[in-house]
Amino acid sequence: MVNLNFLASFILFICGVFSALLLDFGFKIKVGPGIKGFVAASVIGWFGAWLSATIEGWGPKLERLPVVPALFGALSLILVVSLLFPPKKN
Repeated sequence: MVNLNFLASFILFICGVFSALLLDFGFKIKVGPGIKGFVAASVIGWFGAWLSATIEGWGPKLERLPVVPALFGALSLILVVSLLFPPKKN
């Protein structure tokens, strides 16, 4: 899983962006304020999706990547980061 092709990396990026959208706009769980927080959540989500996709998973696969564990990994890592480092209240 270290040498991903572009399409596999893009699928992980889509999982991270979808997770950031769901948590940011759906559940109002933010990593930071504004667009910077959303971009940070997307990057954190990509990393979480990559970590969980390295473990052999279940469910449908795209480009040899298990999609369901990638989504769960992205959601969980964004949630953990937002709980450990909450954004400052203005």
